[in-house]
Amino acid sequence: MPIEDSAVLARIEALKEPRGEAVRVRVESVEDGTALPGGLIVLPDHQLVDLKVVVASVQKDPFPLVSPKRFCLRFSRKGSRDSRKLDPVLSAIKQPPLPTQYLKPGEEAQGWLRFLLPQDAENITLRSDLETPEIAIPILVPAPKRERGAAR
Repeated sequence: MPIEDSAVLARIEALKEPRGEAVRVRVESVEDGTALPGGLIVLPDHQLVDLKVVVASVQKDPFPLVSPKRFCLRFSRKGSRDSRKLDPVLSAIKQPPLPTQYLKPGEEAQGWLRFLLPQDAENITLRSDLETPEIAIPILVPAPKRERGAAR
């Protein structure tokens, strides 16, 4: 039996339309973050990685909530196929940190995220659940400064 209710037909057609992006995420900078304030210690065979992230809203309603907690790194360790998840370190990061805020259409939020990443990590992607399916951006991590300067 065909559907004749015009409101129902309009909703069905709307579901067929490709959805626009709610947000746009880009990584402006990837830096080695071994210089830590406050005397924090980096675990052996790990490095701190700082990512400068910019999030722009193109969605009208509801306003997307940007927060460091909505980002993670996914990676595998050399010799392993298992994917691992790593949440950002929430303290001792570069300034300004990525803020927690709702974005109105056309607004941007930008700031730094810091991760403590194993040095043997590969296939690294920054992930965010700001959209479904999740946003995935490949990341190339610089060599740690302590390795570059170790030949002295």
